[in-house]
Amino acid sequence: MSPSVPRVALLAIALLACLQPLVAKKTFLIGAINSWEEYDLKDGTYYGTFLQGSPISTSPSSANPLRSTDSIALKGSTLYVSTYYADSTSDSAAPGAILTYTKKGQFQGRFDVNGGLLRPYGLVWYNQGKNLLVAGLGNDAIVKFDDVGNLLGNLASANNSRASTQGPNAFLLDDKEEYVYITTEGSKNVGGTITFPYDSGVLKIRLSDGAVVKTDFPGNAVNNAGFVSLLGLDYVADEVIVVSDFAGGLRFYDLDLNLLSTTDTSYVVNAATGERSTLFYGQVRVVRDHIYLTAFDYNDGNKGLVLRFNLDGTPSGSDAANPSSPVWIAKTTTITRAIGIFLFDK
Repeated sequence: MSPSVPRVALLAIALLACLQPLVAKKTFLIGAINSWEEYDLKDGTYYGTFLQGSPISTSPSSANPLRSTDSIALKGSTLYVSTYYADSTSDSAAPGAILTYTKKGQFQGRFDVNGGLLRPYGLVWYNQGKNLLVAGLGNDAIVKFDDVGNLLGNLASANNSRASTQGPNAFLLDDKEEYVYITTEGSKNVGGTITFPYDSGVLKIRLSDGAVVKTDFPGNAVNNAGFVSLLGLDYVADEVIVVSDFAGGLRFYDLDLNLLSTTDTSYVVNAATGERSTLFYGQVRVVRDHIYLTAFDYNDGNKGLVLRFNLDGTPSGSDAANPSSPVWIAKTTTITRAIGIFLFDK
């Protein structure tokens, strides 16, 4: 063997070591009131604003077309972002759009060429990337598009019952792409206003025909805000799903939507008085051994934060001195009214 071979191998190893900082890193994008903010997945370091919207945008043709925003879906190197043209605190079934951006945050254009979306929330690609499903909260429907943004109609529509897509919110696709799980707010668009006549629930829908095959409509969780409004969902294990609730609590289900357990997401903020946190909660993501949950404090200017739990629902915050606290990223105005959460591999 040539004596130069070992030196070449050592040089290759050294080169790889030098290139390590250039390797794609995983971050979180947290959806705030009019923006998406970037944090390091490993330690919660804040990297800055990734997408900045405008609180006064009125349409996709505005100078800055991003306004109130809920979800991101990734296909290839393109980010698809749902937005709608009203304040997120309003009850308006406002027109919305799906906007596209590069992975560097550069605006590309509008995806939904036919329009018609009303307050779009969740997004999911399926059929091997040939179709995009949009949770049209104001449409009371799961709206279906082809891969270039042409409207194909509704996969499922509300029928004035809780066991239908009354205020669809977030999606979770099964591995075989036979079913999609979706949370609903139990809402109904009445003359352009979002009303809440039905129970919030989680539905299992067959993708081949849009039929609802399983449902659950849980009661209030412990220490919640006094109502139920199911929001985000993700897989904890191959056969276990975790579902977040805007009003509080994490619920764990099997794949047939049998409720397995519930976790209290509130925590003590004053040991002397026993006072507990006053939060509303957003979307949920599972990464390796942890569950990440966005939230904001409605008694403190809607400052946003991110909570972290172990897979069994026990708290796993960043304060080692307070193991009962699930706070991973502390309250901040940077992510005011935090709802969205997207795992981003840059």
